Amino acid sequence: SQGQRGLCIANLGLPEYEVKDTERREVALTLLRAVGFLGAGRDPMTIIGGGGPKIPTPGGQCLRVLTYHLAIIPHAGTWDQAEVWREAHAFVAGVRAVTFDRQDPTLFGPGEQGPGAEVARSLLRVEGKNAVLSAVKGSDRETGDRRSLIVRLYNPSEAATTARLTFAHPARGAQLTNLDEEPQADLPVAADGSVSVPLKPKKIVTVKVAL
Repeated sequence: SQGQRGLCIANLGLPEYEVKDTERREVALTLLRAVGFLGAGRDPMTIIGGGGPKIPTPGGQCLRVLTYHLAIIPHAGTWDQAEVWREAHAFVAGVRAVTFDRQDPTLFGPGEQGPGAEVARSLLRVEGKNAVLSAVKGSDRETGDRRSLIVRLYNPSEAATTARLTFAHPARGAQLTNLDEEPQADLPVAADGSVSVPLKPKKIVTVKVAL
């Protein structure tokens, strides 16, 4: 991007790339890594003394037909202004289909079951400029019989932002934790059960939510 418009290239596979320091500024993507040995002994010329034991890895040659999937995404402004990472993440994630029981009380609240119930429900929705969802899992640190939800977010941009988390079932409480899931500070829970999380630039945040 030169500030007014830009180009994002998304790929399925290795996330290694380089923008070449040439007049054309080509973008180079690593499509395949094929090695003959694990460690390679003294073969890699950039490693003094070799890169470990020289163990043959014939399967590492990837001798088969390979298909690559790339996406070229033009956008206005800079990458963070356009939030072009949303398109890239969606391209990489793809779609996964599951089936569920419309009568399942864990998916729908009271009075929502039955033939006329809506068939779409977001278990977790993250809103906010450049608020990226990184991980969702059950908490590993619990003293009671009910596990909380751990939601990890990050802000890749240079500007502070706020993420708003909305759950299928309202939150009863929320805390900021460290990576060991140890509580650091309480977060307010709105009347609708959503949680707002401040995100500083270039920072990762872990949130523990009791539903």
